[in-house]
Amino acid sequence: MVTAEEIGRIAVFADIDLAHCDRLCRVAADITLVPGEFAAHEGDRPALFGVLEGRIEVVTLVDGVEQVIGERQPGDVIGELSITLGMPHPAGYRAAE
Repeated sequence: MVTAEEIGRIAVFADIDLAHCDRLCRVAADITLVPGEFAAHEGDRPALFGVLEGRIEVVTLVDGVEQVIGERQPGDVIGELSITLGMPHPAGYRAAE
């Protein structure tokens, strides 16, 4: 289970009080990925993820070839663009470690 303290370590939630983080942790899913496993694929429905540990690669297909175009570290979020604009994920998010 995700804790309020872990949610507070995510940059976008760092300034909210612990009570609000506690409310968020009650509705947050706690997922663990192994290297190579995707949190979301390019084109998937909007979802917001916070990276608690490890490293996530941002990948996209360019002319049918997978390209790593970025990464997310602990404290970062994934999916903010999709949530904000109500659009599918523009890239995939794969566990690197």
